[in-house]
Amino acid sequence: MRIGYVCSHYLPSRGGVETHVANIASRVAAAGHVVEVLTELRDRTLATTSTIDGVTVRRFIVPLWWQPYSFSPALWRYLASRSGEYDLIHVHNYHALSSPGALLARRCPLVLTPHYHGAGHRTLGRPLHAPYRSVGRLLFTRSSRVVCVSGYEAGLVRRDFPHAADRMTVIPNGVDPEPFRKSSPFNHSGTVLLTVGRLKRYKNVHLAIEALALLPPAYSLAIVGDGPALPSLRRVSQGLGAGNRVTFLGSVSEENLCRWYRTASVYISMSEAEAFGMTLVEAVAAGSAVVASDIPAHREIKEMTGASAVRLLSPLSSPGELARVIEQAAASPHDCQARLPTWDAAAQQTMRLYEDVLEDGPAGLAHR
Repeated sequence: MRIGYVCSHYLPSRGGVETHVANIASRVAAAGHVVEVLTELRDRTLATTSTIDGVTVRRFIVPLWWQPYSFSPALWRYLASRSGEYDLIHVHNYHALSSPGALLARRCPLVLTPHYHGAGHRTLGRPLHAPYRSVGRLLFTRSSRVVCVSGYEAGLVRRDFPHAADRMTVIPNGVDPEPFRKSSPFNHSGTVLLTVGRLKRYKNVHLAIEALALLPPAYSLAIVGDGPALPSLRRVSQGLGAGNRVTFLGSVSEENLCRWYRTASVYISMSEAEAFGMTLVEAVAAGSAVVASDIPAHREIKEMTGASAVRLLSPLSSPGELARVIEQAAASPHDCQARLPTWDAAAQQTMRLYEDVLEDGPAGLAHR
């Protein structure tokens, strides 16, 4: 098979969608298929074409962009003119403007993984969701299969796009435990707290900083990731006098990411919305205690893994309440023998789904 993956961000950028696509795409390539990722180019130091873990990555320049909704006309043109070179195109992230461009790929079937949160998260973005939904509905209609990463996400999709329910399946994200188990923690004194992911307002990383300011000086916070909320988070840490206890690491290598997970005593995610708690699974695999927002996706992870290390509290909790739970988590032993979904299983299920779509033949294009 020749598979094209469409996503707005890709490695070395860090985030849940990037992690998902990289793990599936690299395993599909390792199985002997030809795999390309079609993504947007913001960092002009990156090559427009490169190979990562057997996957060809094509990056298309974004001439004008407004975070978090970027737009690359070159990517859309490529999809319109070159879709015939692929047996199948797998589109990721309903919320990204790279995804509607796949509607121009008229010569091969589409698979959609929406990573769907429902409404937009930004004050400016929410009003655009209503008109955008009509375009999004076309994307769901055109897709031969819709892959959700959790039962919670599937429920949201079923609610908002009921016409796609008969083509929907759930394939949970996974984790590869071995790199975490083999990684050595960094030499770090005190109690290290960690948060990982795209730095966006709805992720509520500021709550972790505000809680840190209330904790004893032995506590420190490492923040992995980049994004539009970074400047405001730096201001929060400086304003609270916690600047010397907060480390903004930006994007890190896979090896160092595993080491940071191993270093952390407590992993924190106070996000308002997630389709799947990817970083929670990674933290559990590394043996960290987890303090997370009590949202449906995180509840599903706690139930799925059976991890006693996962503590949930309201995303509206005060910094004081969060600090109290962090101290409890850091001081309490927990069971690390969690039931973890794997990326190998997710990739196998995804490849079987591709085969089913291609076996449908012309029927795979019937949902135009």
